[in-house]
Amino acid sequence: MRSDRYELEEEQENQEETKKTFGRYKKIAIIIFVIFLIIFCYARLIEPNFIVIKEHKVEHSLINKDYDGFKIAHISDIRYGTTINKEKLEQIVKKVNDLNPDIIVFTGNLFDKDTILNDDNYHDIITTLSELKPKLYKYAISSKSDNENDNYYDVIDKADFILLDNKTKLLFYKSTTPLVIVGLNSDNPDYSILDNEEEKDYYKIVLTHEPDYIDNLSSGNLVLSGSIGGIVNIINPLFKEENVTNYYKEHYSFDDKELFVSNGLGTNKYKLRFNNLPSISLYRLYNK
Repeated sequence: MRSDRYELEEEQENQEETKKTFGRYKKIAIIIFVIFLIIFCYARLIEPNFIVIKEHKVEHSLINKDYDGFKIAHISDIRYGTTINKEKLEQIVKKVNDLNPDIIVFTGNLFDKDTILNDDNYHDIITTLSELKPKLYKYAISSKSDNENDNYYDVIDKADFILLDNKTKLLFYKSTTPLVIVGLNSDNPDYSILDNEEEKDYYKIVLTHEPDYIDNLSSGNLVLSGSIGGIVNIINPLFKEENVTNYYKEHYSFDDKELFVSNGLGTNKYKLRFNNLPSISLYRLYNK
């Protein structure tokens, strides 16, 4: 009898311990679920709605002193129709104009390949982007997603951007020494336009949507890229685009050039952002 009672008590103790263990695991699972839910809600509902201004001082010996303080506003990856609608695009335009930039550059992904837009959307985009008012010019290049959209070039033209797909422009401002603005098309980049010997002594700004293209550049001092890096950053970026393999952080410095990768403004089809705030970049040029 003692043995049977002992076994019964031991069995009851084991059952109690099992219940306690199950209860602990259940609490842990609930805590993990709640944490995940909070992170998801933040990434879906809060972070995509923040827009920060990131300012950078850029110095180089080829920058003529007449350009000291020259301001470049850089926007990218709007991806209209994801988390960017007409009202948010208007907010972006106001923020950019408030910076009073000398020029504005756009480095691709105006559209998202998974988002369908109608005629009213295109009209709103043209009307709103037309309100971007730099002191001088607005430059743009296309991404692969933009190249697949038949409306992109019409929008860029009607919004008063100068399209620089595989083209070069000399920008003169308060000086007989120009800045060289070079744009690369994402589908068929023509790197040979960087080899002009007559421009070798001028400060050269390269616009690209693909940061990894920097490895193919024979020249260029300031490389401004789109592609966001990664919509979600957890140690390493997730949901990276093609040609964002080697360079996905905000800034890289090389012997004679600097690369800045924009955080972008919109999202992808998942409409998430985590640890990667939407941003507008402002660069101020100075002679070194």
